[in-house]
Amino acid sequence: MEKSRGTTDQTDRFYGERHARLHEWGWACLFLGALLTFRLWQRHESATNWPNRPKAEVADLLSWAETLPGYVVRVWPRKPSVFRNRLREDPETGQVPLVVQVELNKADAHDLQALPGVGPVLSQRIVRFREVLGGFHDIDDLYEVFGLDSSVVDGAKSFITIDAKLVRPFCLDTVSFRSMLKHPRFDFETTKKLMRARGRGVHTLDVVLLRSRLDSVTLHKVQPYLMMCSEP
Repeated sequence: MEKSRGTTDQTDRFYGERHARLHEWGWACLFLGALLTFRLWQRHESATNWPNRPKAEVADLLSWAETLPGYVVRVWPRKPSVFRNRLREDPETGQVPLVVQVELNKADAHDLQALPGVGPVLSQRIVRFREVLGGFHDIDDLYEVFGLDSSVVDGAKSFITIDAKLVRPFCLDTVSFRSMLKHPRFDFETTKKLMRARGRGVHTLDVVLLRSRLDSVTLHKVQPYLMMCSEP
Protein backbone atom coordinates (compact mmCIF):
# COMPACT_ATOMS: atom_id res chain seq x y z
CA MET A 1 0.00 0.00 0.00
CA GLU A 2 1.17 3.45 -0.74
CA LYS A 3 1.81 5.90 2.07
CA SER A 4 -0.48 8.79 2.52
CA ARG A 5 0.76 12.00 1.02
CA GLY A 6 -0.83 14.40 3.47
CA THR A 7 -4.40 13.68 2.58
CA THR A 8 -5.21 12.28 6.05
CA ASP A 9 -7.00 14.80 8.31
CA GLN A 10 -4.69 15.98 11.02
CA THR A 11 -5.57 18.11 14.05
CA ASP A 12 -3.27 20.12 16.23
CA ARG A 13 -4.83 18.80 19.45
CA PHE A 14 -6.66 15.59 20.36
CA TYR A 15 -9.49 15.81 22.94
CA GLY A 16 -9.99 12.58 24.82
CA GLU A 17 -12.50 11.79 27.55
CA ARG A 18 -10.31 13.34 30.22
CA HIS A 19 -9.89 16.57 28.29
CA ALA A 20 -13.62 16.75 27.63
CA ARG A 21 -14.41 16.48 31.34
CA LEU A 22 -11.87 19.16 32.19
CA HIS A 23 -13.40 21.36 29.53
CA GLU A 24 -16.92 20.91 31.01
CA TRP A 25 -15.73 21.49 34.59
CA GLY A 26 -13.97 24.63 33.49
CA TRP A 27 -17.13 26.12 32.01
CA ALA A 28 -19.12 25.07 35.08
CA CYS A 29 -16.66 26.77 37.44
CA LEU A 30 -16.70 29.86 35.26
CA PHE A 31 -20.51 29.97 35.39
CA LEU A 32 -20.60 29.52 39.17
CA GLY A 33 -18.00 32.22 39.64
CA ALA A 34 -20.00 34.62 37.50
CA LEU A 35 -23.19 33.79 39.41
CA LEU A 36 -21.49 34.31 42.77
CA THR A 37 -20.07 37.63 41.61
CA PHE A 38 -23.53 38.75 40.46
CA ARG A 39 -25.07 37.80 43.83
CA LEU A 40 -22.40 39.69 45.73
CA TRP A 41 -22.96 42.72 43.53
CA GLN A 42 -26.72 42.55 44.17
CA ARG A 43 -26.14 42.35 47.91
CA HIS A 44 -23.79 45.31 47.81
CA GLU A 45 -26.25 47.38 45.78
CA SER A 46 -29.10 46.44 48.14
CA ALA A 47 -27.11 47.48 51.21
CA THR A 48 -26.07 50.73 49.52
CA ASN A 49 -29.46 51.80 48.21
CA TRP A 50 -31.57 50.91 51.30
CA PRO A 51 -29.39 51.39 54.36
CA ASN A 52 -32.31 52.31 56.64
CA ARG A 53 -34.95 49.90 55.40
CA PRO A 54 -37.06 48.42 58.26
CA LYS A 55 -36.50 44.81 59.24
CA ALA A 56 -39.34 42.69 60.60
CA GLU A 57 -38.50 40.58 63.62
CA VAL A 58 -40.34 37.41 64.64
CA ALA A 59 -42.07 39.23 67.51
CA ASP A 60 -43.31 41.92 65.08
CA LEU A 61 -44.78 39.31 62.72
CA LEU A 62 -46.50 37.47 65.56
CA SER A 63 -47.96 40.72 66.93
CA TRP A 64 -49.28 41.50 63.45
CA ALA A 65 -50.78 37.99 63.14
CA GLU A 66 -52.67 38.44 66.40
CA THR A 67 -54.64 41.30 64.83
CA LEU A 68 -56.02 39.02 62.09
CA PRO A 69 -59.59 37.75 62.54
CA GLY A 70 -59.91 34.18 63.74
CA TYR A 71 -56.33 34.05 65.02
CA VAL A 72 -56.02 31.15 67.49
CA VAL A 73 -52.76 29.79 68.85
CA ARG A 74 -52.59 26.09 69.64
CA VAL A 75 -49.62 25.14 71.77
CA TRP A 76 -48.88 22.36 74.20
CA PRO A 77 -48.70 23.37 77.85
CA ARG A 78 -45.18 24.19 78.92
CA LYS A 79 -43.47 22.33 81.69
CA PRO A 80 -43.17 24.41 84.86
CA SER A 81 -39.73 25.88 85.36
CA VAL A 82 -37.80 25.58 88.60
CA PHE A 83 -36.81 29.21 88.36
CA ARG A 84 -38.97 31.91 89.86
CA ASN A 85 -39.43 35.32 88.37
CA ARG A 86 -38.35 38.00 90.80
CA LEU A 87 -40.26 41.20 91.28
CA ARG A 88 -38.48 44.13 89.72
CA GLU A 89 -37.68 47.12 91.86
CA ASP A 90 -39.06 50.53 91.05
CA PRO A 91 -36.13 52.56 89.63
CA GLU A 92 -37.40 55.76 91.30
CA THR A 93 -38.13 54.51 94.81
CA GLY A 94 -35.90 51.44 94.84
CA GLN A 95 -38.68 49.42 96.46
CA VAL A 96 -40.43 46.29 95.27
CA PRO A 97 -44.02 47.16 94.25
CA LEU A 98 -46.82 45.48 96.15
CA VAL A 99 -48.91 43.18 93.97
CA VAL A 100 -52.48 42.58 95.07
CA GLN A 101 -54.58 39.55 94.21
CA VAL A 102 -55.82 39.61 90.60
CA GLU A 103 -58.96 37.72 89.57
CA LEU A 104 -57.92 36.22 86.26
CA ASN A 105 -61.39 36.01 84.71
CA LYS A 106 -62.36 39.60 85.63
CA ALA A 107 -59.14 41.56 85.23
CA ASP A 108 -58.60 43.69 82.15
CA ALA A 109 -55.28 44.22 80.37
CA HIS A 110 -54.33 47.11 82.66
CA ASP A 111 -54.99 45.08 85.82
CA LEU A 112 -52.91 42.16 84.55
CA GLN A 113 -49.86 44.41 84.20
CA ALA A 114 -49.65 44.45 87.99
CA LEU A 115 -48.45 40.83 87.86
CA PRO A 116 -44.66 40.37 87.96
CA GLY A 117 -43.16 39.94 84.52
CA VAL A 118 -46.35 40.85 82.64
CA GLY A 119 -46.21 43.91 80.40
CA PRO A 120 -48.63 45.50 77.93
CA VAL A 121 -48.06 42.91 75.19
CA LEU A 122 -48.43 39.86 77.42
CA SER A 123 -51.46 41.28 79.20
CA GLN A 124 -53.23 41.77 75.85
CA ARG A 125 -52.39 38.19 74.86
CA ILE A 126 -53.81 36.87 78.13
CA VAL A 127 -57.07 38.77 77.56
CA ARG A 128 -57.34 37.55 73.95
CA PHE A 129 -56.70 33.95 74.94
CA ARG A 130 -59.26 34.22 77.74
CA GLU A 131 -61.90 35.46 75.30
CA VAL A 132 -61.23 32.64 72.85
CA LEU A 133 -61.10 30.09 75.66
CA GLY A 134 -64.28 31.29 77.33
CA GLY A 135 -62.57 31.95 80.66
CA PHE A 136 -59.78 30.31 82.65
CA HIS A 137 -60.73 27.23 84.63
CA ASP A 138 -57.31 26.63 86.19
CA ILE A 139 -54.18 28.69 86.81
CA ASP A 140 -52.15 26.24 84.74
CA ASP A 141 -54.11 27.39 81.69
CA LEU A 142 -51.75 30.37 81.62
CA TYR A 143 -48.97 28.09 80.39
CA GLU A 144 -50.80 27.93 77.06
CA VAL A 145 -50.69 31.70 76.45
CA PHE A 146 -48.27 32.27 73.61
CA GLY A 147 -45.09 34.08 74.65
CA LEU A 148 -45.78 33.80 78.39
CA ASP A 149 -42.76 32.09 79.89
CA SER A 150 -43.30 29.36 82.46
CA SER A 151 -41.12 31.21 84.97
CA VAL A 152 -43.45 34.23 84.73
CA VAL A 153 -46.48 32.02 85.38
CA ASP A 154 -44.74 30.37 88.34
CA GLY A 155 -43.90 33.75 89.85
CA ALA A 156 -47.41 35.12 89.35
CA LYS A 157 -49.37 32.15 90.73
CA SER A 158 -49.35 33.48 94.28
CA PHE A 159 -50.98 36.73 93.10
CA ILE A 160 -53.77 35.13 91.03
CA THR A 161 -57.24 33.91 91.94
CA ILE A 162 -59.69 32.20 89.59
CA ASP A 163 -63.46 32.04 89.83
CA ALA A 164 -64.32 28.95 87.76
CA LYS A 165 -67.99 29.94 87.79
CA LEU A 166 -67.18 32.68 85.28
CA VAL A 167 -66.22 30.15 82.61
CA ARG A 168 -68.59 30.37 79.64
CA PRO A 169 -69.37 26.85 78.30
CA PHE A 170 -71.15 26.38 75.00
CA CYS A 171 -74.08 24.14 74.17
CA LEU A 172 -72.85 20.77 72.98
CA ASP A 173 -76.24 19.82 71.58
CA THR A 174 -76.41 22.82 69.22
CA VAL A 175 -72.80 23.77 68.46
CA SER A 176 -71.45 23.05 64.98
CA PHE A 177 -68.34 21.07 64.17
CA ARG A 178 -66.53 24.12 62.80
CA SER A 179 -67.37 26.32 65.78
CA MET A 180 -66.16 23.72 68.26
CA LEU A 181 -62.93 23.24 66.31
CA LYS A 182 -62.08 26.93 66.77
CA HIS A 183 -61.89 26.44 70.53
CA PRO A 184 -58.31 25.90 71.81
CA ARG A 185 -59.40 22.91 73.91
CA PHE A 186 -60.91 20.90 71.04
CA ASP A 187 -58.73 19.42 68.33
CA PHE A 188 -60.05 17.46 65.37
CA GLU A 189 -60.13 14.03 67.04
CA THR A 190 -61.78 15.30 70.24
CA THR A 191 -64.41 17.21 68.29
CA LYS A 192 -65.15 14.20 66.10
CA LYS A 193 -65.63 11.90 69.10
CA LEU A 194 -67.96 14.34 70.84
CA MET A 195 -70.02 14.95 67.72
CA ARG A 196 -70.50 11.24 67.20
CA ALA A 197 -71.30 10.66 70.88
CA ARG A 198 -74.03 13.27 71.17
CA GLY A 199 -76.14 11.45 68.59
CA ARG A 200 -79.90 11.89 68.74
CA GLY A 201 -82.13 11.93 71.75
CA VAL A 202 -79.25 12.35 74.24
CA HIS A 203 -79.96 15.11 76.75
CA THR A 204 -77.38 14.41 79.45
CA LEU A 205 -73.79 15.60 79.30
CA ASP A 206 -72.52 12.68 81.36
CA VAL A 207 -73.92 10.22 78.82
CA VAL A 208 -72.27 12.06 75.93
CA LEU A 209 -68.90 12.16 77.66
CA LEU A 210 -69.18 8.47 78.53
CA ARG A 211 -70.00 7.54 74.96
CA SER A 212 -67.17 9.69 73.58
CA ARG A 213 -64.55 7.48 75.29
CA LEU A 214 -62.18 10.37 75.85
CA ASP A 215 -59.14 9.76 78.02
CA SER A 216 -59.10 11.21 81.53
CA VAL A 217 -56.65 14.01 80.70
CA THR A 218 -58.66 15.26 77.72
CA LEU A 219 -61.91 14.86 79.63
CA HIS A 220 -60.59 17.01 82.47
CA LYS A 221 -59.65 19.74 80.00
CA VAL A 222 -62.85 19.90 77.95
CA GLN A 223 -65.61 19.18 80.49
CA PRO A 224 -65.68 22.69 82.06
CA TYR A 225 -66.41 24.18 78.62
CA LEU A 226 -69.34 21.90 77.74
CA MET A 227 -72.99 21.91 78.71
CA MET A 228 -76.25 20.56 77.33
CA CYS A 229 -78.75 23.36 76.85
CA SER A 230 -81.62 20.90 76.42
CA GLU A 231 -80.66 18.97 79.54
CA PRO A 232 -83.71 18.64 81.85
